[in-house]
Amino acid sequence: MRTFLIIFVVFLSVGCTREMRFGRKISHQFNENPVFQQAFSGLVVKDALTGKIMTNINGDKYFTPASNTKMVTLMTAMNYLPDTLTSIVYSSHGDSLLFWGVGNPVFLDDRLEWDSVTYRFLAENKHDLYFCSDNFRTTGLGSGWAWDDVPYRYSAWRSPMPIYKNAIQFRYDSLAQKFVTTARIFQNNISYTATNDKLSFSKEKNRIHLHGKSPNLYEREVPFDYDDAFFARILGDTLHRRVVATVCGLPPTTAQRLKTVVADSVYAIMMQESDNLMAEQLLLMAAYAKTGILSEDSIIPYAKQEVLAPLGIEARWVDGSGLSRYNKFRPMDMVAVVSYLMQSQPISRLETIFPQGEVKGSIKEWYPNYVFAKTGTMSGVHSLSGFMTTQKGKKVIFSFIHNNYLSSSKVYKPEMRKILEWIWAKY
Repeated sequence: MRTFLIIFVVFLSVGCTREMRFGRKISHQFNENPVFQQAFSGLVVKDALTGKIMTNINGDKYFTPASNTKMVTLMTAMNYLPDTLTSIVYSSHGDSLLFWGVGNPVFLDDRLEWDSVTYRFLAENKHDLYFCSDNFRTTGLGSGWAWDDVPYRYSAWRSPMPIYKNAIQFRYDSLAQKFVTTARIFQNNISYTATNDKLSFSKEKNRIHLHGKSPNLYEREVPFDYDDAFFARILGDTLHRRVVATVCGLPPTTAQRLKTVVADSVYAIMMQESDNLMAEQLLLMAAYAKTGILSEDSIIPYAKQEVLAPLGIEARWVDGSGLSRYNKFRPMDMVAVVSYLMQSQPISRLETIFPQGEVKGSIKEWYPNYVFAKTGTMSGVHSLSGFMTTQKGKKVIFSFIHNNYLSSSKVYKPEMRKILEWIWAKY
């Protein structure tokens, strides 16, 4: 009997690994934190090298992940898209040039180097220009998006070929004492009435009315309601030539591709600025690459089968950005996504794309510089998933998701930081 007890104790000491002991300490900190008890919260922590799960608190429960969904979009884009993204596809017929958008979101986006290749190709082409959108088979606004968000740039409409971020960009010119737009064509869409009230704006279709006190500094981007004819007007005004929106079917197999922007520059904006239009359009681009159709419904089933299922991920996934509350993922799923990215991509590439504490992106003001992670925030939802290298050189993957709280996400961030700092120092 004594021999059996000795063997049993030895077995326990071997079985109770350092990872398990460390994970219990993390779990204790999480479970004893009163902030985390105010919501439905989950946390998974994994050693990236050994693959061992150290902490699993509600890791197998489904949450609304908000913009953590963009990591799934990133993984999908990396699987289906080339390193240099196509701008348009086109086909010449006599004196006509038919061209189709393939979802690329960066045309005339002022955050990237100006896409002069696409501009010159269309502006200087000797053919008559006909824009075709028969490959676009979805809606401008996504399933489950909030109506309250519609006037704001983070709810910009999806489209076959975004232009100017699919938004009317305007600012107050204090010298001219009027509001001016980036693109000339939008100038007549802006009106202003001076009052003594606080400055505000209202939007009806593609007309924006401002009313209130004249500001010293004011800049805003308001999404426009997309349709093909309006797009053709905007593009024609930009190119200084006529563009006609027409029906011409799907691109032929002989259609040529015009390639321009490096994919990682788009991925970085999507991840670091949590840009919803970038995410939605990248998912549509993956759909076109796989099926020839611009629709989230045409790519998500393939991606779930070919990319997510091998990782053990079964989820409800409806959009690219995470704007929809219909999305449902588990913290364990987010850890699986980060694990896959770390195994399939050079870590230097991921560090360039992901937000980084103290350095860039949405976590710059909140976390130390050894944390690389994607946030996700909407009313009552906050998530943070990513990776870091500890003081001892170990790589750790983690996913926090909090749902159904009444306070601000600002209450949660310092508490999450404490746990990450403890892991960095002790593991």
